Amino acid sequence: MRDSLVFYRSFYEAIKKLPKSLKLSAYDAIVAYALDEELLEVKGAANAVFTMAVPQVDANNKKFKDGIKGGRPSKNNNLRLSHEEPNGNENENLNVNEKEKVNGNGNGAHAPKDSRILRPLALTTEGR
Repeated sequence: MRDSLVFYRSFYEAIKKLPKSLKLSAYDAIVAYALDEELLEVKGAANAVFTMAVPQVDANNKKFKDGIKGGRPSKNNNLRLSHEEPNGNENENLNVNEKEKVNGNGNGAHAPKDSRILRPLALTTEGR
């Protein structure tokens, strides 16, 4: 038994198209099923609308029941990062390149890291 339900626009849109004489029975059937899991006898087009709503109501009730079981465990607040001071071991390695790579054309430009990279060609309009 629940105290509330989710009523979707799709339910409303389907019920809105019913004749006035069937609208109330469709609303009653959906609400009774969602809140009390009670199956009311519904006839005609109202039954079709109710049948359309049942899978969504079932899914919402399952989520509700799973939430009552506790849901996801709470985060453990006892696990805190310690704020230790640095141990004084500084890295004395210098990151210096001893050799400079060149691309082979004599201009001293750095070679690309991946030799498969193609450089764009210079476009000229000469000779056209």
